Amino acid sequence: MGYGYLDVLDENGNKTSEIGEFVEVHKKGQWHATAHVWIFNFSGEVLLQQRSFNNITFPGLLDISAAGHLDPGEGPEDAALRELFEETGIKAKKNDLEKIKVQIQIMDAKDYKNREFVHIFILRFEGHISDLKIDQTETAGFRFISLDQFEKEISDPELKKKYVPHGGYYNFIIKKVREELAF
Repeated sequence: MGYGYLDVLDENGNKTSEIGEFVEVHKKGQWHATAHVWIFNFSGEVLLQQRSFNNITFPGLLDISAAGHLDPGEGPEDAALRELFEETGIKAKKNDLEKIKVQIQIMDAKDYKNREFVHIFILRFEGHISDLKIDQTETAGFRFISLDQFEKEISDPELKKKYVPHGGYYNFIIKKVREELAF
């Protein structure tokens, strides 16, 4: 899996004209952008992705339906559609995405400083989990889960260990989806 290059942003989310290599951007804690796509079916269940066991960060943990970094010069919607297709096989259009927020996310770990402007999208999915494509370099599997069960699991200290540690981000998504989609 190649990690490529990223546009380096300033603390306000503006491009600096610097392009950095993925690993170096994270080592230095430079600002950059990502796109997150949260997929919901019409029963109000959220699709969770189990990250590949070969992933450099948080291997094997449950996470956002589809997510990834913006390539240099790429817009958030284009990145969201690219990641959606790469990680799930879903071909969507820009008007299928509902942008709900741009959120700052900071996560520091040893040798890894993440400073992101996260463009968050929702996608309603009419298909079945068997319609999804698993790219083993990115994904180990998927599962649909009700918002109530998702909230229960991230509130339980033991069950929460199987999720990427996003802090209060999951709670924000649950609340926002209940408000926006009336689930």
